[in-house]
Amino acid sequence: MKNKIRSMTLALCLNLSALSCLALANEPAAVPQPQPTVAKKTINAADYVNLAALDCGLQAAIDAAGPEGGIVLIPPGVFPLHRPLILRNNITLRGSGESTVLRKEGVPGGQLAVEAPKGAGEVVIRAGKGPPFRVGQAIGITSPYPEGSSWHSTHTFVKDIQGDRIILETPTVCRYSRLIHPVVLGIHPAIFARGQTNVAIENLAIDHTSPVAGRQQRRVDFTFSAIELEKCDRVLIRNVSVTGWPSDGISVQGGSDVLVTGCTVTKCAGHGFHPGTKIHDSVFTENIARGNKGDGLFFCLGVRKITVSKSIFSGNSGSGIGDLGCAGDTLNTCIGNTCVDNGKAGIHMNGYKNTDGKNNSVINNVCLNNSRSKPGAYPGILLSDTKDSLVEGNRCGDDQKIPTQLHGIRETGRSDRNQIINNQAARLNKDAISIVILGANTKAAGNTE
Repeated sequence: MKNKIRSMTLALCLNLSALSCLALANEPAAVPQPQPTVAKKTINAADYVNLAALDCGLQAAIDAAGPEGGIVLIPPGVFPLHRPLILRNNITLRGSGESTVLRKEGVPGGQLAVEAPKGAGEVVIRAGKGPPFRVGQAIGITSPYPEGSSWHSTHTFVKDIQGDRIILETPTVCRYSRLIHPVVLGIHPAIFARGQTNVAIENLAIDHTSPVAGRQQRRVDFTFSAIELEKCDRVLIRNVSVTGWPSDGISVQGGSDVLVTGCTVTKCAGHGFHPGTKIHDSVFTENIARGNKGDGLFFCLGVRKITVSKSIFSGNSGSGIGDLGCAGDTLNTCIGNTCVDNGKAGIHMNGYKNTDGKNNSVINNVCLNNSRSKPGAYPGILLSDTKDSLVEGNRCGDDQKIPTQLHGIRETGRSDRNQIINNQAARLNKDAISIVILGANTKAAGNTE
């Protein structure tokens, strides 16, 4: 408990006061320690494995722990999933390292032939595109347009198949007009939990194989992430790798006291890591996000008192760390990270829809050789519509033969009242301005070029 109080105090100090940060900036990032799982039993999932089952029998092993929970040990092997593994309270799902692979093979599906109203118990696939689905498997109904995507995506199971007609186990959550091009896909999270407490996912790999070799993977909404946790508390995700998932890699929406550490997310069609929907008092540390189509780590919607530390975000198509400040993110700290070779900014601090991003801290990070997707468009650290935030002790530059990064640090939009101090931002060429200050009340001091 003393360690936990110290962790929360340190994270708060990093955000609230530039003076207090000076003494603490070089200390290890605060890492809250989730309460240990109280495991009354250990379940050997090898006793339940059935590769012919839609979940390979792993859900039966989880359920065997009962309401008191326990540790579910998954043996080495490749386990094809056609349904998500659903975690309960007090469950630790523990693999045998990289040799334990949860795999989603392909994303079968098709477009809707007719409109599906909200609450529909069935959908019809376009003629000639009959569903290669199985009764009992999980499917998703979603759209590339907002009115049928995100929290408006339907997660359900196939109850029956009658030609091109799919009978749903649970009804659609919204209306799917053909104008928004909805699709039915055989996609789902590999691991899912909602409203659970004291859960852990450890020492395993999750991957996805494309349905067509060489074809770019279609991106689906974050609610289909490889690991999708919603409103869960006291969570540990440790030593997990995610590769090639057609959504985000690890998504934690809401909840508190979450620790994500030692995880690697590569080549996913969405973001690598996604803390969102008012998650608070949590830590993402010592992780790697590389080669994802979105941001390495994406802040989203009311995220508070999150520490992102000692991680590497490289070669992502978006920013290394993106949208910090979006829609009410506040009192968050990014400290000691390396953001290199990303498509957009190394770190993007951002407001959203006329709402300024406020009271966040970016300390002692390295932002190098970014803006690769559009050379000259993005700096190492971009503050857009950002106020009352701290940018301190960062190193920004570009050592490529032909630089792509625009500036070291730059304010744009309504940015003001920030403290940009003691940063080192190398000039990219003889005419470049390394640090661009826009706000009349922004303080810039001790920076070197």
